[in-house]
Amino acid sequence: MPAKVISAFNEKGGVGKTTLLFHVAGEFARRGLKVLLIDHEPQHSLSNNLLGLATIRQLHSNETIAAIYDDACEVPSSRLIHSTAFRQISIVPSCDALKPYNDARPEEAGAKQVALREFIGDVKPQFDIILIDCPSNLALCTWASLTASDAAYSPTLPEDFGAQGTTSVRAMVDAVMSATNPNLRFLGFVLNMVDRRLSIHKAYERSLREHYGHRVFSTSVPHRVDFKEGVAARKPIAFYKPNSPAAQCIADLVDELTDRMADCLARPPQLQNEDSTSAFQPRSRCEAR
Repeated sequence: MPAKVISAFNEKGGVGKTTLLFHVAGEFARRGLKVLLIDHEPQHSLSNNLLGLATIRQLHSNETIAAIYDDACEVPSSRLIHSTAFRQISIVPSCDALKPYNDARPEEAGAKQVALREFIGDVKPQFDIILIDCPSNLALCTWASLTASDAAYSPTLPEDFGAQGTTSVRAMVDAVMSATNPNLRFLGFVLNMVDRRLSIHKAYERSLREHYGHRVFSTSVPHRVDFKEGVAARKPIAFYKPNSPAAQCIADLVDELTDRMADCLARPPQLQNEDSTSAFQPRSRCEAR
């Protein structure tokens, strides 16, 4: 069966999107699935971690995801796929050369809107799951990722700025569905780096769940040092501390991600503006207290 393609995206930076995807990929790999990570982020943090910054600096752009946007570059798709230290995980790395292609007007980018979808179509049979890391903006790299995806989810912080980004996320899903990928499914918001010792986090989590209901994953990811230590050790938590509460949390998240994917694909795709929820209006700080 061809691989399912899932993008992780949010307009807001600092929500732990790349770190969470790194650990999610590790859990899929631990379960024996062949995982392809696509680093579609011009800052290439995921590539740096899995391959090393020195290796990324030595790669020619035609060995990275930037090659699919270069009209003068003709290389086989297999050349862009690199092995990692984890047998079940491969990566298509990013590099600085991707930056000029991340157009702020993606709907005007012509064939570049579907370049990633065409690349993924070539390599899908080799993998069980393909995960795409998007930049912290809603420009071409995110647009092309959603265009190429079966589904997407959005890591979100239960705080002012993180919560306010939910409206833009939903609007982006609808824009892509209306223009380039009518079959895209939005799996929902994953509350990430949650610290329940903080009253503001508890208040915002409650507000988000009350407002978006099923659009918020039941599994929330706590703020744990194990996740950061795993990144520092260049090991997903499933391999770094497989018996830890942090690893169990990621396992629970992957279970829910898989279940939501199956459920969404069993039903017709739905525009977000057809949902019963309207724009999220976060509570004021005084009200949250």
